Amino acid sequence: MLRPLLPTKFPFIPTIDVGGEVVEVGSNVKSFKAGDKVAAMLNILNGGGLAEYVVANESLTVPRPAEVSAAEGASLTTLQALVNPAEVKLDGTGPRKSILVTAAASGGVGHYAVQLAKLGNAHVTATCGTRNIDFVKNLGADDHF
Repeated sequence: MLRPLLPTKFPFIPTIDVGGEVVEVGSNVKSFKAGDKVAAMLNILNGGGLAEYVVANESLTVPRPAEVSAAEGASLTTLQALVNPAEVKLDGTGPRKSILVTAAASGGVGHYAVQLAKLGNAHVTATCGTRNIDFVKNLGADDHF
């Protein structure tokens, strides 16, 4: 049904968060080499996170610490989203930012985003279902809806 609306190839392989090991790099890649452990965020229109092999953009890829598993590494994209575009410094030294965690602040990625943003001294506004308001408050959200 969505085929006419999506600018993607089918079959569509969903999800955009991945963690794994670099197998090969393109000629312009400077930050990574084969064998590096990484986490990456793929293009939302193309997905592909459930595939055995993916092609990830260097700018959306981060090194994965040795003590972090590939599965845990896939959640590092939450950290990347806060640190790169929002410029939140997790040691709290940067300028105070306002962060909005929408729709599922109590969900699998959202609850990480709330806590990481609070580590960075951000003012966090979070949205979630009414049954999860206390949970989100306990995570540190300043405002919740």
